[in-house]
Amino acid sequence: MDRQAENGTQNGQGIAGETVPIRPRAGAMELARIVDAMRAGQRPDPADVAAVKALQPSDEPGSIIDGVLKGRAPSDLIADLHSGDLETQRAAWDLVATLLPAEELRTGVEIVDSWADLEAPTRAWLIPAWLPAGRIGMVSGKGGKGKTWMLLQLAAAMATGEREWLGRASDPAKAVLPVEPGAVVFASWEDEAAEIKRRLSMWDAALRRKEGGGREAEGLPLVLRLQYNAKTGRGLRFLDMARRGPVWGVDEGDLYNQRPHLLEAGKIVREKCEEIGASLLILDSLGYAYGRNDSDNAGVADFMAAWDSWGRDHSCAVLLVHHPPKPQGDGATSSEYRGAGSWEMHARFRWELGDGAGDSDTARLSCKKASYAMQPDPVYLKRSKRTGWAWQASGEQTPPEAADRAGQRQGRMRQVRQRQKQAAGSSKGMTGAEYGGLSGKNTL
Repeated sequence: MDRQAENGTQNGQGIAGETVPIRPRAGAMELARIVDAMRAGQRPDPADVAAVKALQPSDEPGSIIDGVLKGRAPSDLIADLHSGDLETQRAAWDLVATLLPAEELRTGVEIVDSWADLEAPTRAWLIPAWLPAGRIGMVSGKGGKGKTWMLLQLAAAMATGEREWLGRASDPAKAVLPVEPGAVVFASWEDEAAEIKRRLSMWDAALRRKEGGGREAEGLPLVLRLQYNAKTGRGLRFLDMARRGPVWGVDEGDLYNQRPHLLEAGKIVREKCEEIGASLLILDSLGYAYGRNDSDNAGVADFMAAWDSWGRDHSCAVLLVHHPPKPQGDGATSSEYRGAGSWEMHARFRWELGDGAGDSDTARLSCKKASYAMQPDPVYLKRSKRTGWAWQASGEQTPPEAADRAGQRQGRMRQVRQRQKQAAGSSKGMTGAEYGGLSGKNTL
């Protein structure tokens, strides 16, 4: 039977020569109707969508696959989906998937009726109370404040297995923010690999001089310890994404008729994470990675849901680096994030790197949202030439404003106690000056 007849586009001849109808392959007519509806700017019939969705290759359940029709006939794509060759099926599905509404591509709803049989292990954390494993969140802060520096330190702490991110403060036996070891993928649209190596080497040199008392400490340099090791499952993989464009958006040439979806750059990022079993993916920065209007709540919700779902499926936390709003009239800047409220609504955690109590080389790292734990206390940071301009926890972790309030409370309590003592002394016939050396001058 020729290709046309096989696809059901014309009639064939029976044994006796009579004309008999050729039944179209499952999904052919449905996909053709979907294409017509999408071209007309209409929503496809849900029954047609369900019929085509059922042809998705079974070994990729729940994946959100993008592509464009690229001029191929719907009947050809349906034939490929029925070909029996997995690679051909996958290629065809890549083209079919983008014709379906995004909400229809998501996997079915998990239904739980028997709670006794549901496994609910203790939640896994990469950083207790701060960074839940396999979930999505973001960090925001002023441009130039040092977010990338701070996250490079986090990536290095995880990738080397040192379990210590920002050093130690008043208690030398306890890390301020302990981290779980694992593989990290750092995808950057802002800095090239050479700049990242310069920063890491400068930081490492400063730490090694400190440990060696002015001389080079023993042991492998940091850049060697960051090499991915399949046996330990640790390492840092850097992706220079500046020439690849965003991970999410629409394909060129059809900006108005497509729903934003995973782009080729996004596929590359996910693939490189999955290759090494990454525990953490850092996207720096969101302004480049997200190729649409960051104030569109619906679009942001789709993006966050898709990447959070992928992170859960692969036990890989996704950390988005976001920028604050533009300066207001007086030039003041904010540490809050820019864009739609859906960014925070769908994030499972949100950090903020803000100003510290001192100059530009002090900072306050706070967890503004923690969905799965009590909101942790902020961490006060400092950096200097001695630390290679990397952040480290300040020895004093009491907030300056809290210290001021505490001092004020202590002062008021001393005044109360003084009045009580004066009153007790007066009742015994003693003056304020005679009791405890107090004089009227310093009695309030």
